[in-house]
Amino acid sequence: MLKKVWQEDDLGGKISHQLRDIADLALFEGSKPGTRAYIPVLSVAVLGLGCHHDHPYLLAMFAIAWILAGLVRWWVPRQAIKRRLEDPDLWRSRFRWSILPTAIIWGVFSMFVMVTYGIGWRSVICIFVAGGLTTGATAAFNLDRKLHGRYVLSAWLPLLMGHLSHVGKASGAIPLLIVTFFFMLYLIRLGREQGERYWRGLRDRLFITQLAEFTTSLVPLVGVEELPHKLEQALEPLINFSRAWTGPGEEPSNDPTLSVSLGTTVGGQLFFHLAGPVPFTAQDRHILDAFASPAGNALDRSRLFNEVQRMARYDFLTNVANRAHFFESAREVLGVSRRLDDKSGHQTKHSVILLDIDHFKSVNDVHGHDVGDEVLKGVATCCQKSLREVDVFARYGGEEFAVFLPGANQSEAALLTAERLRKAVSDLKFSVPSGPISVTISLGVAQVAPKESLTDTLKRADEALYECKRSGRNQVQAAPLRE
Repeated sequence: MLKKVWQEDDLGGKISHQLRDIADLALFEGSKPGTRAYIPVLSVAVLGLGCHHDHPYLLAMFAIAWILAGLVRWWVPRQAIKRRLEDPDLWRSRFRWSILPTAIIWGVFSMFVMVTYGIGWRSVICIFVAGGLTTGATAAFNLDRKLHGRYVLSAWLPLLMGHLSHVGKASGAIPLLIVTFFFMLYLIRLGREQGERYWRGLRDRLFITQLAEFTTSLVPLVGVEELPHKLEQALEPLINFSRAWTGPGEEPSNDPTLSVSLGTTVGGQLFFHLAGPVPFTAQDRHILDAFASPAGNALDRSRLFNEVQRMARYDFLTNVANRAHFFESAREVLGVSRRLDDKSGHQTKHSVILLDIDHFKSVNDVHGHDVGDEVLKGVATCCQKSLREVDVFARYGGEEFAVFLPGANQSEAALLTAERLRKAVSDLKFSVPSGPISVTISLGVAQVAPKESLTDTLKRADEALYECKRSGRNQVQAAPLRE
């Protein structure tokens, strides 16, 4: 349908990140219905195949392994949906490994049945069950090509080995082997094609949505009320190419790719690619050019506006949030959280950390303010990298920094985070003419009490920080919990 390349880091990265999260969520949600097939499959294995008379212990082992694998597959996707944002790569990997055991267990069990009983009605049942499991997996896992391919191979390769054991012994072994092999290849290719179509659809939909939202948000700023309408006109022939514009006297272009420059100073370009048989027309180019001019001007003004906003919200030296932005962001999160807690009756825990660079004045006195500035920037960068994306980190004043930890209780997550920050900063080395130097930090932790103001919580964290200073610095202290 529509492909897009933004030659601008901010929009491109944002879209890529959101697309990955949307795909992960769709993958995790799509796997949940598959657990409904576990009981019927187990029933077929236990009752339908008639193995309980000849191999009761082996069948019992299969049933236990199948149930355990099913419980893992039921539990992991639900946890991944809730906690994927904590570590997306970790939960993506856990999800993959939670899915594969079921395919492996059925494949090995089917191989045993075929080797033991030969080519017959039992082997046909095993093939039908494997076909049902892997066909469902093709629909559920096509967003993850590796997972889908491994799942199909795990279920079907043991079946093929079972067929091979009867080649030359049973008359129907070779035809069944060939059919099974090509059906496995078909499933792998089908999953790949469906996955590619799904990814293209996700990407195109996300691009269109974000581009529309982005340009529309600029209208109040630049005063181009006609921009949304022109955007709609520009995208219409590209989205629905069955309605290509073919006005009188138009000369269609054979080039399927169309690039549009957005303004003269931004330096960004849009690249449109039409995947259908209808070529771009002169009218398409005219409309896109008409959209590009106001969009480019809007981008110019928006960048200037955003830069001014950034200067008001971020510390110019360390490039982290300033004190005002810290209070604004933290209070907004607290307000939303408390409204939701009032409705649900559940109390969400939040914590704050105040940290201070130990003996920072001596760094300035001995090495100069330039080195002091580098220390401030280095500590800020180090702490920022050690925190979650949802955490709010800011320069609180001088050599003091503040952290707001949404959803983190004091006794576990907040104290562990504070200790991680302390260790990370203590490992830093700063180069000065006299040789490398290091600094340490002291940290005070406090959990936000119910109905307590953010200011009061920070006062308690500051008291804990002061206790660190009195106790020798380079440590973490927690304020007493309040009910």
